[in-house]
Amino acid sequence: MALYHFHGDIIGRSAGRSVCAGVAYRAGEKIIDERTGITHDYRQKTDVIHTEIILPSNAPERFSDRATLWNEVERAEKRKDSQTARTFDFALQTEFDYDENLEITRRYVWENFVRRGMCADIAIHDGRGGNPHVHVTLTTRDVSQKGFGEKNRDWNQIQLFEKWRENWADICNEKFKEKGLKQRINHKTLKAQGIDREPTIHVGVAGKNMEKRGVSSERAKENREITQRNRQREEAQNPENIADFMHELKQGHTILDREITSIKEKNADIRREIGNLKSRAKDITEQAEHIKTTQKHLEELEEIRQNMGFFTSKKEIKLQIEGLNYTQGKATQSFERVFKFAHERATVETLKIKGKIEGLEQTQEELQNRLAPLLVDKEAFASEYHRQKLLTDIHRDRERIENRLKRLEDEIRKNQSVKENLAWQQSTRQLNIINERDFQRGIEGMNPKNAEKLLEHKERKITENHAKIIEKAHTFTHSL
Repeated sequence: MALYHFHGDIIGRSAGRSVCAGVAYRAGEKIIDERTGITHDYRQKTDVIHTEIILPSNAPERFSDRATLWNEVERAEKRKDSQTARTFDFALQTEFDYDENLEITRRYVWENFVRRGMCADIAIHDGRGGNPHVHVTLTTRDVSQKGFGEKNRDWNQIQLFEKWRENWADICNEKFKEKGLKQRINHKTLKAQGIDREPTIHVGVAGKNMEKRGVSSERAKENREITQRNRQREEAQNPENIADFMHELKQGHTILDREITSIKEKNADIRREIGNLKSRAKDITEQAEHIKTTQKHLEELEEIRQNMGFFTSKKEIKLQIEGLNYTQGKATQSFERVFKFAHERATVETLKIKGKIEGLEQTQEELQNRLAPLLVDKEAFASEYHRQKLLTDIHRDRERIENRLKRLEDEIRKNQSVKENLAWQQSTRQLNIINERDFQRGIEGMNPKNAEKLLEHKERKITENHAKIIEKAHTFTHSL
């Protein structure tokens, strides 16, 4: 079925987004963001079928490397609210084969973006469910052999965006005509085309939510409501699309779970390090104070001995001084052996430790700020997955959906490492724990008929399970 979907977006630091994170996810690669020091590793993604970078002729050759290109983009931006890149995602056509879709994608990207001077990073995704689409990430500055120059404001024109939308439809329609197909797509709005269907709000697939690090829950809820109203106008759903969406939600949930675990582990390591540093600072202070107190006592005894009369016995005070000198020497040796510096530097060294602790506490705060939106995303993914699972239970093609889900999971498990498999299994266990709260929350927003069917389905399952338990109890009793 010919499909027109074309969405544009801006990656900006003000929203907490990193272009290195975005392109790593879209390309299914590992990229280190040199500005933040964070490693973004999405090599476990299985739906990326093609990536490439297309450069204008005046761009340096080193920009052919993805990590080099986007780290240089990050370095070129100095403001904390900078817009680092422009992105587009648009649907490819299932009527075209892989080579044909790649051909029109390259042509479109060259004619509309690269020819104007933009560096383009292309990633084609296909979850094997009839939903092929392409992500294009574009630079926003003029480029030369020396690197990036000024921002090109001409690329921000609304008229240009409309032209880009129209051009994609034109190129696809040319290909339909070339292949002798009747299908056509239209870049105009549904209303302009006279189609009675409510347009949805674009919130993207599961990976899109992850890249944004926190899509508004109200926006997602509104989109679900619009989608539901459209579904009421449509008599059928595509079981394969449902299965693919659920699989993608599960993948997103697993990736987020791993990132959350990694951040929590880093936080735990930092807490331990802070505890060790505080303990060390305390030991340094206490032992240095002990040496200082002993030294002061020695000075007092020396002063007393000097003020004693010529004929007064000094034997006892001499013994005290020798004892203290021995203790002082041992304490000083022990201090230097344990801490690797002289006790006179105790104040300086404790200040250094205090600075390290403050730096670690700041890192802790930054990690916590990164963790919060990830937890929100993970909860949103789990909630939507539960909702889709509930709808699947009453879907007329439930068996087809479940079979496709199984095939998708078998395929991804074959390509995973042992560590990735364990992460997938852990995420699966989390998603399969559906309690009463999840059930009630899952049916919110459903149309009344579906909610009623779901409640009837649940009651029927409870009755069936109860009957099975009674039957097993009878069998066990008779065997005795």
